Amino acid sequence: MSNETNPGGGTEPLAIGAIVCGLASLPCLCFCYGVPFNVLAIVLGWIALGRTKESGRGGRVLAQAGIGLGILSLFLAGGMFVAVIALGVSGADPQSILEQFLR
Repeated sequence: MSNETNPGGGTEPLAIGAIVCGLASLPCLCFCYGVPFNVLAIVLGWIALGRTKESGRGGRVLAQAGIGLGILSLFLAGGMFVAVIALGVSGADPQSILEQFLR
């Protein structure tokens, strides 16, 4: 990439970290390991946005995508948490609910 289109030169490393953590948070969410990744994606993306604005380096879209994926993953984790609590409080048998859903 030439320095004429990207005066700061290169891509902000924190923006790359934000998109990687955002992408990692979605599959890890199935194994209950997504929460550290989505929080990290939001924090890294937020810092990267400020740095790209100051330095003129590339990676603004990567930072925004990392933030978006982190927020999406955070909402999905919250929804799964609420669903698990609701099933536990209701005393319903998860197997019977799953069988009714699959019919």
